[in-house]
Amino acid sequence: MRVLIIFIFLTQILFFSYAGKEEIPSLIEEANYYIRGGQLEEAIQIYKQVLKINPNHDLAHLQLGNLYLKKGNYNQAIRYFLGLLKIKPDSFLANFNLGLAYLNKKDYRRAIYYFNKAKDIYPENYRVYYQLGLSYYLKRDYQQAVNAYRKCIELNPELDKAYIGLIGAYYKAGQKSQALKEIRKLRIRGKTDLAESLSIWIRTKEGRGF
Repeated sequence: MRVLIIFIFLTQILFFSYAGKEEIPSLIEEANYYIRGGQLEEAIQIYKQVLKINPNHDLAHLQLGNLYLKKGNYNQAIRYFLGLLKIKPDSFLANFNLGLAYLNKKDYRRAIYYFNKAKDIYPENYRVYYQLGLSYYLKRDYQQAVNAYRKCIELNPELDKAYIGLIGAYYKAGQKSQALKEIRKLRIRGKTDLAESLSIWIRTKEGRGF
């Protein structure tokens, strides 16, 4: 009799576990519906239901991290991105988004650490180098910022904000002549409006023309 009770109990556990996992696709569809409608809190609650059914569901960890990142709750975002890393240690998105969360928290050391991990996973992604450049710039490590912005521009020559970061980093590093050289290059590339804006920025900093 006791063996029969245990068997029935285990059968029920397996049944409800299977039934719960069958429910996950519809839950994800519902969560995405709320995301499209801007109802982030509702989407968060549904993705948490997914994790109750399957604690190792990688998409749920990623989406919860993304949703909390969008809401500005960086500690919670970090929690779920770290959860994703436990499941997928080589996840580019987990590392990249951890970098974004720490950057927003002004923890530049950790931001740089995770952006570098993301870079090692996907070395041809220009966005990683841009965020690395920004993190180094805010950390006041201007030479490293220059290196990152240069790589970003190499991968995506049309990204204007990378030129802004590069020229700003050169100027902050005390390399005004190199900053002016980069502005001249912008004019040659036809980015005259951007070049003029950066020239005005430097003149304002200098308090005089050049």
